[in-house]
Amino acid sequence: MPFPDTYPMAQVPGGGWQNPSPEVSELLNLFNSAFKAVLDELELAWTTGNQDKLSSAIGLMFSFKTPAIQLMQIPLPDGSGNYGPDFLIY
Repeated sequence: MPFPDTYPMAQVPGGGWQNPSPEVSELLNLFNSAFKAVLDELELAWTTGNQDKLSSAIGLMFSFKTPAIQLMQIPLPDGSGNYGPDFLIY
């Protein structure tokens, strides 16, 4: 199996990325919204035993891919690596 592309993602600072560009902010919001939706569906699956919620959570996990890859291709302004998901829940 071929390995996927890799990117030099920098360590995410505590509390997430501070003052990112509008492009990065939009991608972070897309990723974090999808992440929260997955967690919400998983919580419902675990608390209610609803198989449909588990299936929904699994399906939603695929929505992480595009914004995560796009983030990991954007270099940090200081050149110390690239952005990546910060997994923040609002």
